[in-house]
Amino acid sequence: MPRKTGIDFLLEHLERPLVILTTAYSQYAFQSFELNVLDYLIKPISQERFIKSVEKARDYIDLTHDQNTNYLFVKSGQKIEKIYFSEIRVLKAAENYVTLILEDRQLFGHITMQQILSQLPADDFIQTHKSFIVSIKDIEYVNTNSIGIKNMEIPIGKTFKTALKDKLRKKK
Repeated sequence: MPRKTGIDFLLEHLERPLVILTTAYSQYAFQSFELNVLDYLIKPISQERFIKSVEKARDYIDLTHDQNTNYLFVKSGQKIEKIYFSEIRVLKAAENYVTLILEDRQLFGHITMQQILSQLPADDFIQTHKSFIVSIKDIEYVNTNSIGIKNMEIPIGKTFKTALKDKLRKKK
């Protein structure tokens, strides 16, 4: 890319695409994995290595976008973890990451709020704020501006109040 590196591009964007970086320079490998790129290829790239990288991307996409399941896969650190929908209590966004508050642990995953929302069953989860999605079954109470779930106060954003009220009415 003229006047810009792939690293520069990734640093400029909060919504980062799935990326395989290709470069002639190995010194950017660590930084690229800090930005959660899927793979890092150093030129010259052999056909075998290129195919392996593409297969890795395809496997990741297949794992994270299967709509006929009761789970999703989330990249966390160097692992891709299987998370059952029934385990999820609260999702809290932070740029291109989401903290998944589960039944028995917390997980910091490299996935955007929109990506995760598109995979969750709409009848079981609702976005209450630009930074929060909650499991409807775990809501203990609703106040004017917050929801209580497992000793947590989750904010309700102004733009989400009507949808939340409608969804809770339908669940009765």
